[in-house]
Amino acid sequence: MVRNPLIPLVVIVAIIAFALVKSDLEQTPEDEKMQMHPVREGFSDAKGALQALQLMDAKQFVEAAQAIQGLKMPPIRLSALMDSIRSDSSAARQTLITLVYTWILEQDSELKGVSFPSKDTPTPVLDFIASFEQYQRSPGAVATPQTNSGELAALFKRVSLEKQFRTTEQPKHPHPDSKAPGAAYVPPVEAP
Repeated sequence: MVRNPLIPLVVIVAIIAFALVKSDLEQTPEDEKMQMHPVREGFSDAKGALQALQLMDAKQFVEAAQAIQGLKMPPIRLSALMDSIRSDSSAARQTLITLVYTWILEQDSELKGVSFPSKDTPTPVLDFIASFEQYQRSPGAVATPQTNSGELAALFKRVSLEKQFRTTEQPKHPHPDSKAPGAAYVPPVEAP
């Protein structure tokens, strides 16, 4: 009996194809949207750092240390940072704020020739940057490095405008032909 030498190759290709299809099926729509845009790298670290800062402000130091467990940094450095957070160290606060600040500014500088944010920027990223701006305005917040404060303020303004643009794009009132119960129609105001 002669055995076909291509059978092992076909089996390997089938296994790889199955693994790729399975990984695609396991992704949520949010994961897919985040992968389409280059802001994904470091986003979870920045979110964890901001959450830890907010928990530290609320005097929840153990929870703040847990919020950064997934940070991508050497284990020894991460352990030291977690210990500093538990002891409410100002150095830990500065490290966390620098991590968030750096990530936000990198998003703006990495997209050469493309304005950030854009219509392709995922909404969770816009929400995160807006929450960071709100955190920065809160009393007692750790100050960001002053080297790029003007650039950061301009970025906050662009994020605010993009969020406003997205909310105005959504129709506020259904069309009179809609079948929605209790739907009120407000005609658009025409310019004189």
